[in-house]
Formats: sequence, structure tokens, C-alpha cells
Amino acid sequence: MENTFDSRQSLAVIMKMIEQARGNFKKGGGKYFVLWGYVVALASLAHFLGVVVPGWHVVGRYVWLVAFTVGVALTVVLSFRDRNRPQVRTYVSYMLRRIWITFGVAVVLVYILLWNIDGSLIYPSISLVYTMTLFLSASAFKLRWMYIPVAVCVLCMLGYKFLPAGFQPLIMAVMITTGNIVPGHILNRKGRSNV
Repeated sequence: MENTFDSRQSLAVIMKMIEQARGNFKKGGGKYFVLWGYVVALASLAHFLGVVVPGWHVVGRYVWLVAFTVGVALTVVLSFRDRNRPQVRTYVSYMLRRIWITFGVAVVLVYILLWNIDGSLIYPSISLVYTMTLFLSASAFKLRWMYIPVAVCVLCMLGYKFLPAGFQPLIMAVMITTGNIVPGHILNRKGRSNV
């Protein structure tokens, strides 16, 4: 006897897979949001101090190299630790991973392309790409509350226009705190309550 799904059963299976993928994001994605949020926020604050505190200019020169190295190393460690955990793989989770990888590549390219041309454009350019990536993440998982950090990031980007260039790292720290750290902790809390 052949088993066939009617359209309601097929839709129910698809909806269940989407909910499981959301659960994966809430349980696993939050830690990476928090990790990179703290790495970038602390690096931004250190860079800001390197700009405004006399004698700390050397900090600003190397802070991003150190932050990137620490962030990648911790991500690799967490990824190896999570590699054997069963997760539902969906097209949405696949695309979301690719979106954030694209963001990482874009950040490196923006940094390389703008460094010697006009360093004051690096933070606004990265912030623009970050805000778009955050918007795509909220859209992919239909997490309406994540549009609030996106809106805050858009408002923060206006600060690049009206504040002196020395405040750019501070603006980035606010954006990352709003877009990564707070949502990451919310996702982790929701992930623990769903277990």
C-alpha cells in the first residue's frame, strides 16, 4: 500500500521543519551572536580608547587583528564542540550561514579596499553591510523582534554623518551591542527554556 501526503500533511511537515530550524537558531545561533558581539564591541571600545586617550594610538593599530584572531579561534572551538550535536538542516539555516559568511568576506574586503583610500569610510561601510545582514537574518527566521535592533542600527548609522570620525568605533560598539549581544542573550534564554 502506498502512502501519500495530501497538501495539509505536506504543509504540516514543512511548518514543523521551519520550527525545528528556528529552534536550532535559538539554541545554537545565540552563542555565536554573543561571541562575535562581545569580540567586536570590546575591539570597538578599545579602538575608541586608542583614538581619544593620549598614548593609546598603538592599541587602535592592532586591536582588530587581535579581535579577528580571537573571534575566529573561539568560533572554530565552538564549531568543533557542536559538530556531533544533531540538528535539522534546512534551506533557511543553510542560507543564513551563507549570509553571515558573505558578511565576513565583505568586511575583510571593505577593510582592504578602504584602508589606504579613506579610513573614515571603513566603519560606516561595515555598518551598512552589517545592518543589511542583520535584516536578512531577521527576515529569514521571521523573528519580528529582531527588526528592532535593525532599526536601532539604522539610526546609529546616522551618527556617522553627524558625529566626529573619532566616535565611529563607539557607534559600532552600540550597534553590535544592540544587534548581536542583546539578541544573542535573548536567543540563548529562549533556547534554554525550549529544552
